Amino acid sequence: MFDFIDRNRYVFIICGLVGVLFGMWITNYLWGWNKQYEFNYDRIDFEKMFHTTIDVVDGDTIRVFGKPARIVGIDTPEIWSAKCNTERREGYAASSKLLALIRSGPVRLKWEKGSDKYGRLLVRIYVNGRDISETAVEKGWARKYDEKSRRKGWC
Repeated sequence: MFDFIDRNRYVFIICGLVGVLFGMWITNYLWGWNKQYEFNYDRIDFEKMFHTTIDVVDGDTIRVFGKPARIVGIDTPEIWSAKCNTERREGYAASSKLLALIRSGPVRLKWEKGSDKYGRLLVRIYVNGRDISETAVEKGWARKYDEKSRRKGWC
């Protein structure tokens, strides 16, 4: 039915497919790539992490591992939903001051339980052993804030 060349081609294709499937099985067995992982923040120990990327979103929000995180204890002017140009300008200034502060020394993130009403992580950031929230309030580019109180306007 098949001549010698066709038979060799089919044997080669079948062996290749078996090799690929075996490789996928071994990879799955060793690293468990078929498992469904849910990002569980309770299992992350930020204090033991040596290197992570922190992106500043605005004066009181950062992004860690691509997930938004709210800095506990402060409120800064908004950039994206500013009510006036003054608030937006002060929001950009607060963002750049937060970025400069984060870059000024060793950073330690401390995970707080729960999340805010937008589903963001709650974190405390320490630079050179000092809480960023306290520094921001002292320097005047943030206000003290807790989740239970009502936000005051910046305009």
